[in-house]
Amino acid sequence: MKFKVLSKGNGGLSYSVRFYDRDGKKAGSVDGKLPGKSLFIDFEVLKKDGAYVAFPARVFTDETPASRGQDLFPGLR
Repeated sequence: MKFKVLSKGNGGLSYSVRFYDRDGKKAGSVDGKLPGKSLFIDFEVLKKDGAYVAFPARVFTDETPASRGQDLFPGLR
C-alpha cells in the first residue's frame, strides 16, 4: 500500500491510495478529497491463531472523524 497527498489547501486534502500485490503490481486504488489538514488511516485489527493482523480500512482527517471517513474497501462492513 502507498498513499500520497496530491494537494492540500483551504478546500481540504486530495489523496490517492494504491494497493499492490506481492509482485509489486497495482491491484487497486482509491482517490478522494476530505476537509482537513492532516491525513490519517484507520485499521481493522483481527486476531488469528493468537496473532494480530491489521488491515487499512478507512481514510480520515483532523476535521473528518474516522466514522465519516472514506472506506478503502466499501461494502465489506
